[in-house]
Amino acid sequence: MSPIELSHDAVNRFLNSSNFEAEMLWDEVSEYISKDDGYLIFDDTLIEKPYAKKI
Repeated sequence: MSPIELSHDAVNRFLNSSNFEAEMLWDEVSEYISKDDGYLIFDDTLIEKPYAKKI
């Protein structure tokens, strides 16, 4: 299975939606996770880019 291409903003909007429930998240990602040995991990780490004009 290949990694999923998702933007940080798309995930953030989904998680911040007012009607968000855990079951909704599972419905969105369950097809990408192996139920035998899969994990769902969220990492909201921001890496500073001192030479970027806009972050």
